[in-house]
Amino acid sequence: KRNPKGRRLGLTASPGHDARKIEEVRQWLGLTHVEIRTPNDPDVAPYVQDVAMEWESLPLPPSMARVSQKLNEALAERIRALKASGLLKTLGSKPNRRDLLELAGHLQGKLAQTANADPSWYAGLSLQAQAIKILHAIELAETQGSAAVAEYIQGVRAEAGGAKPSKATRSVADDVRVNEAFA
Repeated sequence: KRNPKGRRLGLTASPGHDARKIEEVRQWLGLTHVEIRTPNDPDVAPYVQDVAMEWESLPLPPSMARVSQKLNEALAERIRALKASGLLKTLGSKPNRRDLLELAGHLQGKLAQTANADPSWYAGLSLQAQAIKILHAIELAETQGSAAVAEYIQGVRAEAGGAKPSKATRSVADDVRVNEAFA
């Protein structure tokens, strides 16, 4: 404020990946120019060191293993239904998030191009949405702990009890295994 023509310098190791958010920060800070450097840029490369990472999987505590097991049972039912309908064609018994998101894109594309849509496509989208919600709960249970997964499931239940819940949300909230996971 004392020197409006002064220069500002901001540095961060993690600016984010969304260009709109970076632009928003630039505007809030009153910056006129942004420069981004990657580890491959010639002025940065000499200072970048290789990082050796070693992943170690730890067993879940028994209570969280039970939660994960119940949620996996609920997920497996949705996956079986998607495979039985011929909508999901993955090699493994447990598709990953990308497989499920690609399925949603495929089904939405088919629905957008067709006037008389096959009802199984809508059912498939609902099963896909349920699977995504349950998969997210499993990931929370296995990586973030009981508080995070409980908060997420409470949010799903609240949404299911709201004014216009989706069929997928109601189905997950009403699933016996999901509810047993938190009994």
